[in-house]
Amino acid sequence: MTERLTPSCAAEAADIIKNAVDSRSPLIVQGAGTKVAIGAPVSAEKTISSIALDGIRLYEPSELVIAARAGTPIEAVTAELAKNGQRLAFDPVTYQGLLASEGKPTIGGLAAANLSGPRRIAFGAARDSLIGIEMINGKGEIIKNGGRVMKNVTGYDLTKLVCGSWGTLGLLTEVFFKLQPMPETELTLSFSGLDDEKAIALLCDAMGSPFEVTSAAHLPASQGGTGAESQTILRIEGFEASLTYRSGELEDLLSDYGAPQRLEEEESKALWAQVADVSALKAQDEDLVWKLSLKPSNGPKMGAWLREQLGAKLLYDWSGGLVWASIDPAQAGEDGGAKRIREKLATLGGHATLIKGPQDLRSRMSSFQPQNGGLAQLSKAAKLSFDPYGLFNPGRMSERKGA
Repeated sequence: MTERLTPSCAAEAADIIKNAVDSRSPLIVQGAGTKVAIGAPVSAEKTISSIALDGIRLYEPSELVIAARAGTPIEAVTAELAKNGQRLAFDPVTYQGLLASEGKPTIGGLAAANLSGPRRIAFGAARDSLIGIEMINGKGEIIKNGGRVMKNVTGYDLTKLVCGSWGTLGLLTEVFFKLQPMPETELTLSFSGLDDEKAIALLCDAMGSPFEVTSAAHLPASQGGTGAESQTILRIEGFEASLTYRSGELEDLLSDYGAPQRLEEEESKALWAQVADVSALKAQDEDLVWKLSLKPSNGPKMGAWLREQLGAKLLYDWSGGLVWASIDPAQAGEDGGAKRIREKLATLGGHATLIKGPQDLRSRMSSFQPQNGGLAQLSKAAKLSFDPYGLFNPGRMSERKGA
């Protein structure tokens, strides 16, 4: 059984990592461990977790900035922000329901995975809101980069590099995020009965308008929230008077697609929560779940191919630029469909990540998109610089034979 180490401060974490360096002992790096089922299984005798690095260290509502220790639960951060009418702009998500994981996802784990929800299309990814970090590298050194405001970031922007590295470059001990005010209310326009191609065209028309749509998604037929018809949904947020004007203008602009249903604040929030946690995909417990990123206009082409070749159920987010696909393992093949999916994506431009799959599958293929050419060399150089002895989460993001 893996020994779990939970340092209570950065200095203690640094000592643990220095000892691992001396003995050349690999470490599983994690927060609460709620996303351990993403990527290849990691084999190591010890786990170092940031779970005991808990608490909000700095919060300045007037400056729209917060600093929290990496093990602080996301729910604690969002609750504190809500007291002051503020939020993390990128719509934090955890995929906890999809992965059926236990525990409380942490703010450091969110940064390490660079996870963003439906509002990413309007406000950018978690990486864009992360303005500073404290971390321990593979030499046991405490590194700080960035800070309370964007202008403090100088030289190499290590903050952006580490965000999305899934614990392979070091252990995050503290993170700084910029914030935004919470809107007064929200409204969703829901169009029914559109096929994928028309739906994505609608979403792109809406996102190209001046009416500040903050989320745009499509739930194909038989997967809609209220019945068998498809739902194509647009979220707008702000002051109520502004929503009245903007929603009316959007209805006029998009009148060729039909008349939408209006979902008021609570109903709107509930529907977007289903998109954010991917429950709207309605994947079966045994299904493989792939996350594909590509140009929105190519989303319907990829979706049609996934249905035809792999019998996939689909969910489109980010105006069609994010395609979720739920696939029966019996139709996916021994590699979970990785080779075919990525070959098809190569013709359209994009990449695919296996978010949910059994351990034996993840141990023999690459859950993360394999890198080629110059990008692979840069990643290798970054890994060597941060983790010269290859101690952190070895193999988790690596390309596997047959992927």
